[in-house]
Amino acid sequence: MSHKPSEGKQKQFIEAYDAYSDEIFRYCYSRTSDREKSLDLVQDVFQKCWLKLAKNEVIEDFRPFLYQVAKRKIIDEYRRKTPQNWDTLEHPDLAVDQRVGVETQQDRKITAELILQHIETLDDKYREAVYFRYIEEYKPREIAKITGESENTISIRINRGIKKLRNVIGTREDWL
Repeated sequence: MSHKPSEGKQKQFIEAYDAYSDEIFRYCYSRTSDREKSLDLVQDVFQKCWLKLAKNEVIEDFRPFLYQVAKRKIIDEYRRKTPQNWDTLEHPDLAVDQRVGVETQQDRKITAELILQHIETLDDKYREAVYFRYIEEYKPREIAKITGESENTISIRINRGIKKLRNVIGTREDWL
């Protein structure tokens, strides 16, 4: 067994890293609120990817694979220590004011801030679906691929999560 992927798989790895490392970092950071820990988690995620390729295993779709590994690494981290609150999320790489689909940049910023301030009130399954939909702007089909759930299940979780957030935030219906 080789400890180094073939040249073709090395190229796949580099392309996946270039395409998804920032995205995986944002996901890790949104869950841990710790920049250094998030950088370590991203390194662990891509190390797992490298090792899988070195074993000559096939990764059909890198994005879902990387998110699944990141999710497991974050769960392991939560088991080691108590998670921090999402309210402390303050990282410039998130660029949430340009990622959420509402009419003006100010509205986008307010919407993203409201979501991030109150998302910790949601159960994990709703939190994850809302995060991917409104912060990362994934379609339910993409979220389903990442989580391994059905598209219908993801759509329901997004809708229920938003409904729960509206109940927490109050009567302001125009925020999302």
